[in-house]
Amino acid sequence: MQISPEEHSPNTSPLEKPSTTPSLKEREADIERHSNYKENWSLAQLSRLNNPAIRKQLVDLWESNEKFLQTNGIKEPAGLTEAKDPATGKLLWLDENLGIPKYETLYRVTPYTGLTRKEIEGTISEALDREASFTVTDSNAGQSDSLNTPINYTETGAFNKTNVHHPDRRTAVVGLKQDELIPKKNTTQVMSMIEAHEKGHTLRTLHRSEYLDSLFSAAFTFPPGSMYLDTEKPDELIERMAQLKNYFGIKDDEKFTPQHLEHARKHYIEDLGFDNNMSEFFNAITQEKEFAFLKLMNSIGI
Repeated sequence: MQISPEEHSPNTSPLEKPSTTPSLKEREADIERHSNYKENWSLAQLSRLNNPAIRKQLVDLWESNEKFLQTNGIKEPAGLTEAKDPATGKLLWLDENLGIPKYETLYRVTPYTGLTRKEIEGTISEALDREASFTVTDSNAGQSDSLNTPINYTETGAFNKTNVHHPDRRTAVVGLKQDELIPKKNTTQVMSMIEAHEKGHTLRTLHRSEYLDSLFSAAFTFPPGSMYLDTEKPDELIERMAQLKNYFGIKDDEKFTPQHLEHARKHYIEDLGFDNNMSEFFNAITQEKEFAFLKLMNSIGI
């Protein structure tokens, strides 16, 4: 059998083909080249959520959460009560000598009718159209926020902050008042990060639930008494996960790899000059939780 020049070269066995898989070093170089994304983070995020694979991931997550809530109801804090030993019924003391008892949270469960998959898809589409069309800014606000507010403008364009708790009414508000926490050298980039973060909240208005808590508990370990980030606040964890994808300018269903995470651990905060609780976030992704974190990053529509 003769081998044509196209099939064989002096440096290649006829049974082998040149590898097209990039090496680890090449992948790391590519990740570094695309990190510290300087363009608009919101547009990168919107592009991802318009990707069919990412959109399906988000709808799947949302639908699973709605089914859980329909079965179990929405569990909400309803006050505190003195903690008692379940075996004896006696009070448990934080300091018995000072007469300071331990307290536990009381909860109430409210029945809930879950959204259908079609309703979820409609909610996401409406939010995407809204957040792609305009950005609400407030020159008097020193802090940006994602508010449960109707999109209601007067003839002069003033924003009316009437509180209505409904996902379709939620919109992002970017505060423009000078804030001493915003670094001066990276102001544009940090404001881009903030805008994308707040818009992300409006695009993913999932109810908190024990179902979501279990998912995020597998990927993060926070120390007792963590004040802001917690697995029971998955909405904040999701937006910081999205910040990492935005940091690399990811616009489609590109996989977030261990190399992405390692580079972000080393450079994200330094590059932006703005922490935004990211130190706490990175510390909570322990070595034991890294695999679960990466799996979550690539499966829930971030």
